[in-house]
Amino acid sequence: MPKYDGFYAIPKIRELEHDSKIITMTDGNLTVDEYVMLNSLKTNAILYKPFSTKDLRKVISNIFSN
Repeated sequence: MPKYDGFYAIPKIRELEHDSKIITMTDGNLTVDEYVMLNSLKTNAILYKPFSTKDLRKVISNIFSN
């Protein structure tokens, strides 16, 4: 297991660069608490694995077109 995960990293990234564009990728096996925490982090998008390259491109395009 890594020492840090996305729940740790996302707020740290926001501290360094408030306007960062963050896409969260998950396998969807989240506990209720993890799901609530993930939504509270207000990432720009959440992709559930497996996803296609087309899905990723669409999310990136949507983020940067807004």
